[in-house]
Amino acid sequence: MEIKTMIGAYMVTETSPEFGLRVYFVDKEKRCTCGQAHCRHVRAVAEYLQGGGDQAPKADSAKVGEIPSPAVPATCPICGAVVQYEAGNPIWRCLADRAHYWQWRGERGGVRAFLTGAHPAKRGAFYEQSVDEREAFLAQAYQQLLQHRRATYA
Repeated sequence: MEIKTMIGAYMVTETSPEFGLRVYFVDKEKRCTCGQAHCRHVRAVAEYLQGGGDQAPKADSAKVGEIPSPAVPATCPICGAVVQYEAGNPIWRCLADRAHYWQWRGERGGVRAFLTGAHPAKRGAFYEQSVDEREAFLAQAYQQLLQHRRATYA
């Protein structure tokens, strides 16, 4: 486990073959985002501090029970509205529009570029067709799907 200090908390990064990379936050009151009392993450932070690790600075402006996370923006990057999040959870919610998190995540992760642009993974007969041929193929496939559903659920 790797431990880093943050304002008012410790970020514990854990890697396992079964679950991959997982991040937990332990606050100064020894509460962990995994929800378990006295879990291995709290013990790892205690060992880190006993071994001479740096203390996390106090959270002067943080709300009570809220663990600051560097993955959560102060305001919505799409519209600038206030964001809301659970302590230690990097998935935030824009109070103006809930879809803004997923829009931001898609743009940040390159999903939009993959879906709208050329990509080496997009090979095959479907992508070699013209736009008109592709539209005709999709319309035909949709009609076949409707016929199949009518026959199955009639």
